[in-house]
Amino acid sequence: MPWYTAGASLLEPLVAFLSPLEWSCVGFSSQLRNGRKPRLPARRNAVVHYYTTGDAAASIQAALLETAFGFCYPVLGSLAPEDRQEVAEEFGPRLRTARNRYLTFMGLAADVAAFERLVDSPPLHRVQYYMMRAVGPPISKRPTRLDPEPQIRRAGPTDTRKLLPLQIAYEREEVLLPNRVLNTEATRRQLRSDLKQQLVFVAEVGGTPIAKAGTNARGFRYDQIGGVFTDPRYRNLGVAALLMDVLMRRVRQDGKAVCLFVKTANHAARRMYRNLGFDQGEEFVISYYH
Repeated sequence: MPWYTAGASLLEPLVAFLSPLEWSCVGFSSQLRNGRKPRLPARRNAVVHYYTTGDAAASIQAALLETAFGFCYPVLGSLAPEDRQEVAEEFGPRLRTARNRYLTFMGLAADVAAFERLVDSPPLHRVQYYMMRAVGPPISKRPTRLDPEPQIRRAGPTDTRKLLPLQIAYEREEVLLPNRVLNTEATRRQLRSDLKQQLVFVAEVGGTPIAKAGTNARGFRYDQIGGVFTDPRYRNLGVAALLMDVLMRRVRQDGKAVCLFVKTANHAARRMYRNLGFDQGEEFVISYYH
C-alpha cells in the first residue's frame, strides 16, 4: 500500500492519528501546530507523509515527518512488528530517491529500527534514550541546598547573550557527537529562537545563570522538556528539580501534560525525573548517518 504526501485536507486526520501517541512524538506534532490550530509546515522546512491501507482518503496507519535539515521522524502507531517493517519498506523508493537528505532517523526504537534496515550501512552514531512522561500530581516546591536560594525566572530573547555560555556547556556535554566541532553562531541563533518560541526558565545566583530548563517542542496535548542543564559547580543541590517544578507548573497552566526523553546511561537524571513524578516508558533512538 502507498505512502502519500499530506495536504491541508489531511490535517485533522493527522492530528487525530498522532494525538493518542503524542507523548512519544511531540517533535512531530509540534510541526503541525500554529498557536492552537493545526497547520502543515512550510514545504521549505518539512514535508509530512502518511500511509494508508487503501487510497489517499483511507484512515491513516502511519506518518512520517521529513525535514529540510535531514531528519526523518517516523510514527508507525500500533502496527504489529511484521506490518511495521512492511510499511517502512513501502517508503523505500522515496528513501532511495532522497538518500542524501535522510541523514538522521529519530523516534521510538521500534519505528527507527524498521527504517534503519532500509539503509545499506549502519549509522555513524546511535544515541539511546528513554521516553518519560509525568504521570503523578504536581510536586510540592522543594527548597534547594543553596543559601540564599537561587532566583527563578522565565528567560526571553534579551537573555541570549547571558545564557549562551550555559547553552554551549550543555551542548558540549549532552548534544555534541564525537569528532564534531560546535558551531557557536548556530547555537546562538537556535538559543535566541528558543527563547522566543519556547518556555525557558533560568536559575540565577547574584544575577549569574547557574541552570536552565525549558520546552523544546510544544504539541497539542503535550509539551516536551529538553535542555535541562546545571553548571557543574552547583549540581546535586536541588537546583534542577526546582527549575523543573516551576516549568512543569507553567506547562500545566496551559492544560498540557509533560514528557521528555533522557539518555539511558544518565542514571542521575532518570532518578531525578522519577522523583518528579515521571514514568519511564519506551526506548527512543536518534540514529545519525552523517
